[in-house]
Amino acid sequence: MSAEVHRARATTPLRTLAAECRQCGRSSDVEVTISRWRGNEAIDPDFGLPLRLVEKTAAGLLWAYNAEHLQALHDYATATLREGSGHHRSMFSRLPQWMKLARNRVLLQRAVERLQRRLLGER
Repeated sequence: MSAEVHRARATTPLRTLAAECRQCGRSSDVEVTISRWRGNEAIDPDFGLPLRLVEKTAAGLLWAYNAEHLQALHDYATATLREGSGHHRSMFSRLPQWMKLARNRVLLQRAVERLQRRLLGER
């Protein structure tokens, strides 16, 4: 999806901030907006832009923000015992149901590993 599509979903701008490009030094005003986060979309909740670390699987869409997020998902997929506290406070309690199912552990682990390899290749 393009940034324009996500920008259309955003609410009115909160304010305008001055931003400067680190490469060319050009500065311009940028409108800062708030958009509703949709848990089933691979978009950044703050900026509404598509995420880079996205992998389609047979069970569902896997996405991550960064290497630390990927590692946490990998640790979750490879854990032999998943204990829950019964609260809806952790990242893992909010994962899509397909990621929590034991039958999808290997699928999740392999998808995370593909994203980790892709991330390492970009560095």
